[in-house]
Amino acid sequence: MLFRGGVKRVLRYLGYDVVRFLPDRHPMARRLQLLQNNAIRLVLDVGANAGQFASQMRTIGYAGRIVSFEPMAQAYARLVERARGDALWETCHYGLGHADGQASIHISRDSYSSSLLEMEPDFVRIEPGAECVGSEIVEVRRLDAVLDGIWEPSEACWLKVDAQGYEGHVLRGGMDSLPRMRVVQLELAIVPLYQGQPLFADMVQFMKGAGFELAAVEPAYFEPDTGRLLQVDGFFERTGA
Repeated sequence: MLFRGGVKRVLRYLGYDVVRFLPDRHPMARRLQLLQNNAIRLVLDVGANAGQFASQMRTIGYAGRIVSFEPMAQAYARLVERARGDALWETCHYGLGHADGQASIHISRDSYSSSLLEMEPDFVRIEPGAECVGSEIVEVRRLDAVLDGIWEPSEACWLKVDAQGYEGHVLRGGMDSLPRMRVVQLELAIVPLYQGQPLFADMVQFMKGAGFELAAVEPAYFEPDTGRLLQVDGFFERTGA
């Protein structure tokens, strides 16, 4: 016991920690439990960027279908390369929103902070990588307009939306599709980082009205200088599923 405690102290001094891979200890173990409890066979990865989330799901053991949506050209090229060789990982070169059409996306320096909404000045101050360095006209579709061509009725579905403040628009374009989802994962803001984005309490209330209950929360983004929590990932399960 003393030896184990000494090893943990050394690892923490070096900036590492060791946590048991259990649902009550490790966030990835909780995700795996949600996948298994809901018998998920299809993951919709909205706001895929270069495929980081889908790769993470593969790492924790998910072996079912993934469909990733990414509208930006450079990020989509990296996504396609990352998905290459995975027969159950499909990619779609468009974003999702409340209406079908085209829109101008604000491209951030770090790419993954890019959004169809403008960044709040405080966000750029806190995270210089969020600075807008350009724009691109991208294709946007409604989830309701594309789901039937992707989803098989026998597949229990997990919808992940990481759209940098645009999550509410994505959900409004998928109101007919939401009843088909077993789990919905949303990036939720504690403070506004993008102009006009709904905050945590609003999204929880919206999801409750859509028939989902909040099952888990993971801290996602902290203000580097103060440690203040700015964003979380919320995991919603369909009520009565």
